[in-house]
Amino acid sequence: MLAFLVTSNDVTVYNILENQDIVRAVSKEDAEMMSRFLQQVGKDTLQKKIKEIRETVAKNEEANLNWIIQTMLLRKAQQTAQVPMYIQLLIQLESKQILAYTAKQIHELYRKCCFINEQDFQSKMKVKVNANPIQQHLKHVGSFFGQLTLQRNQPILRQHLDLKYILYLSYTEDTLRLAIPFVVKILLKAKDSLFKRPNPWFESFLSQLKEVKQGILSNPN
Repeated sequence: MLAFLVTSNDVTVYNILENQDIVRAVSKEDAEMMSRFLQQVGKDTLQKKIKEIRETVAKNEEANLNWIIQTMLLRKAQQTAQVPMYIQLLIQLESKQILAYTAKQIHELYRKCCFINEQDFQSKMKVKVNANPIQQHLKHVGSFFGQLTLQRNQPILRQHLDLKYILYLSYTEDTLRLAIPFVVKILLKAKDSLFKRPNPWFESFLSQLKEVKQGILSNPN
């Protein structure tokens, strides 16, 4: 599989994964307001400010929702103690497209991660870390999505995010080091949900992970 090189000598996970089309689709005024809201919002202020952010999102719903989701996935997902509040914010925006938009962005983000030259990326990072930063970020994103879906008894629809195919593709592309932690972090949020064992959906993933370990993984499609 081909990997793209990082051209900048001062990079972060955020600036290499950010989708500029999402950024450009939002007005400067809305972006500033939503950024300010996400910086200032807390458990005690969410209810007071939710009307304001709803009104801003409504100006250009698809673009503004995607901007908020991208910011959460890239900048907020690693703030593990605050993630439940951000999940609550997404829910209270009361859009039927939240799960679909989030899943689409996560799929695109995951695929982009698979094509990053990780060694080159780490050598040019602004802040040096011991752990693989791409893998760590995908773990946070997986946990975030698991809390938005399984933990709330919301199914992960195959047409939104095909986790089994992600595992199969990573097996063929030699990116299991990214896929397995990502998928496992999602599945862990099924612990106290309708999807926990012995749910057949969950058991099917355990079977697939076993196949990965045995080196006999077949195409799920």
